Amino acid sequence: MSSSAGNALLSRPRAIRTRVDADRPWVSLEDGRDIRIIEGGVGIWWDQLEDGVSVPWLFGLPDYP
Repeated sequence: MSSSAGNALLSRPRAIRTRVDADRPWVSLEDGRDIRIIEGGVGIWWDQLEDGVSVPWLFGLPDYP
């Protein structure tokens, strides 16, 4: 049994626009989510999830000290 939420998580998001607010870059995805690049590119923050990840973690590397 599948759900629309589960399918949305498995789909490949696409960026549709970028913007800069108060010196912070944002990327808008076609599914309505926005991500914010933080700490000079070290991390990515999702406002809707109130959570983020470090860029090195995405590649299986240790986080910055």
